[in-house]
Amino acid sequence: MNEGKEGEPVPVTMQVNYVDFLNSIVRKSHLFNYKGSLTTPPCSEIVNWWVINKPLHISVSELDRLLERYRERPTAANGFNNRPTQPLNDRQVIFY
Repeated sequence: MNEGKEGEPVPVTMQVNYVDFLNSIVRKSHLFNYKGSLTTPPCSEIVNWWVINKPLHISVSELDRLLERYRERPTAANGFNNRPTQPLNDRQVIFY
């Protein structure tokens, strides 16, 4: 396990096989997939979104770490890091 000082980047020395990762999630839940766009301007249509059907559970300490990182991120004009939900515009949503 890589350990470092709090707040400092730590190099990751393991490789992640995303197919195996997604397969492990699909065994426990299902996925939605669709081609979409970035959530911030210029909202380019370059993203292949994968959305887990069933929420993943995290611990309170993991949530605290996520919220701390979130507070460090810039937000959009609406105060969040996203934009309002957009129409499908003939996008195909695939359920796995």
